[in-house]
Amino acid sequence: MPRKQVILICVLIFLSLATVFITTPKEQDFASYADEGYYFRYSQQVASHGISQFRLFLKQHIESQYVRLYPTPSRIGHIILAALWFKIFGATFISLAHFSLFCFIVFLISCFYYAKKFFGIKIALFFVLLLSYSPIMMALAKRALGDSDANLFLALSFWAFMDYLSDQRLRKLGIFIVVFTVSILVKETSLAFIIFIYIFSLIHKNYFRRPLNTTYLWLSVSVPIILAVSGMIIAFGSFDNFFLMIYSVLKSRGEAALSPYAVFFGSGPWFKYIVDYLLLSPFTTLMAIGYFGYRLLARRFEWKIVYFSVFFLVFFLLLSNVKFTKDVRYVMIFEMVFYLFSIFFLFNVTKGKQKYVLNIIILICFINYFNFIKLFYVNNIYDPVSYHLLWSKEFIPPPSFR
Repeated sequence: MPRKQVILICVLIFLSLATVFITTPKEQDFASYADEGYYFRYSQQVASHGISQFRLFLKQHIESQYVRLYPTPSRIGHIILAALWFKIFGATFISLAHFSLFCFIVFLISCFYYAKKFFGIKIALFFVLLLSYSPIMMALAKRALGDSDANLFLALSFWAFMDYLSDQRLRKLGIFIVVFTVSILVKETSLAFIIFIYIFSLIHKNYFRRPLNTTYLWLSVSVPIILAVSGMIIAFGSFDNFFLMIYSVLKSRGEAALSPYAVFFGSGPWFKYIVDYLLLSPFTTLMAIGYFGYRLLARRFEWKIVYFSVFFLVFFLLLSNVKFTKDVRYVMIFEMVFYLFSIFFLFNVTKGKQKYVLNIIILICFINYFNFIKLFYVNNIYDPVSYHLLWSKEFIPPPSFR
């Protein structure tokens, strides 16, 4: 790839990251009354008083229905990582937002490393350039939330398992077990990855006729769960407290229907995520759908493409059928699939002419960039639910309309 193009891509990525840094809210502008406030207080208390604070968090979560409407303290991975960050950089909302930006940067580096390994340097550079201009990822990289590190460790689990399947060595299995364990501890929705593991393993072995060590497969699922449960038992102090935490989390899911916000802003039809992505990044979403349809109709099933496709389908089908929590920030991992498929779509349409592909990608990046500015800086959207995206894109009247 020409050196000038590589330099241009690096400069554009730096522009995206600099924009996220510059547009980070001021200390008083973070949502101290909502999720950001809970994550901040949990992490601050653990940084100051140690993991014994998780028992106090558990007591609060069990006793208060109001507290159960907000992030659960069972996400000990995010809280401990943020507490360690506070130990180094200080306990402020801005510091926690910078932790999100750091996770976004590590996510981009990880995607580049693995995409280069599986698809080559050219695809990897285009891929990371597009990802760096994802409006939803840029938006959450400047907030004091837990979504950026949840996205990072789920992406690492995705890539590490793909790497293990391509070369089934014990060392690679060990890497997957470590990152997947952390992913579970950071956010419980990562457990859905287990379903993906079983489904794709069956396809990998029976359709693609590739060898698969069943003992290693069993270890890849069981060991992360055992390690994650052990970590939670240590954090909460006992088996009884662990089960109380699980009960409290399940209870909070059942109480979601009592929250007007969850009912009015978190519910919707099964295709709600697709609508949101069309509002956030329309061109990549449409190109990804086109490429997926092309592959399906042409019956061209390469295992790496099927791996991405099955991952998307499993998570989409699972999370689209959960009531009251259909928030696009919970599924921003889909951007990896959409953006990679968009690049393949462009290479097919341009018949492999790299110059044209790069020019189109740069155009899409700037469209996404101004989309980010309008949605998350000018209109200052905090939670990118469909309602806020729709009024911001002028499909419906704004909240202030009377």
